[in-house]
Amino acid sequence: MKFPFFNNPKPRRYYHRPIYWDPEKDKINDAIAEAKKKNENEGNYQPSLKRGSFKRARFDNQEVDRSEHVQKERRAANLRFVIIVIALFILAFFLYYSSSDYLNL
Repeated sequence: MKFPFFNNPKPRRYYHRPIYWDPEKDKINDAIAEAKKKNENEGNYQPSLKRGSFKRARFDNQEVDRSEHVQKERRAANLRFVIIVIALFILAFFLYYSSSDYLNL
């Protein structure tokens, strides 16, 4: 008697045979690969998009110092947070004391 948990069948593999072949697309892909290989061999290839490049570009065109700008944004965010917290406390206080009127019927 065979136990079924010792005999695990292998999953069937997916094989896709391409129906349509575009020789023009192959030529374009080969030309792109060749150009990339040529640029790598020259050693002067630098990708244009790097991590943080959008943030740096935002500050490059401004005359404002980066550290001042960041400090202003942080102050504004902290002030906004404090205002929201105060508004929530006022709302909670109002709801707490106004709800007791309905309980004393």
